[in-house]
Amino acid sequence: HYQPDSASTSCLSCDPGYVQPLTGNTSCYPCPPGSIANASAARQCISCPDGYYQPNSAKSQCLYVPAGYYRTSTSSISACPAGKWSGARGNSISDCHACPSGTFATNASTECTNCTSGTYAPAQSGKCENCKGGTYSDDSAATCILCEVGKYTVTVGTSAETGCVDCPGGTYLDFEGG
Repeated sequence: HYQPDSASTSCLSCDPGYVQPLTGNTSCYPCPPGSIANASAARQCISCPDGYYQPNSAKSQCLYVPAGYYRTSTSSISACPAGKWSGARGNSISDCHACPSGTFATNASTECTNCTSGTYAPAQSGKCENCKGGTYSDDSAATCILCEVGKYTVTVGTSAETGCVDCPGGTYLDFEGG
């Protein structure tokens, strides 16, 4: 409680988000970022618990850490980096989970996405890459597969073994992946 008017006969309650820990004062103090006062007449600020944060001062509620993010302090969050994802209420970078090979995730992802055929991605990738000439892949590939000896691909990003075609008459390949 506080009272800015010395001629008054009663004290005022601090609004939610503000506190007055002492008696006989003339104002309330805002809770700093990362903490709240969730009721009127509060005497102390409360830190936001795990899974929550508050970037502003003078607030009465903490905010959920959204999916795709993690808490860096009680007052700030960061996006999970490319190649990783998280569900809601991440408390640290360790709550951002690595995508398995054959999948990818951009910054702030809530899940990993499968690579399409003709592309590949090693674990913790931020994007899928096209298979190079002489190779192909199926869906969710960690690597591309070499065409067999005597076959090659006409384009990059070939999506099936049937994309590996025979060398035309008068030519040859004596190695895989031509």
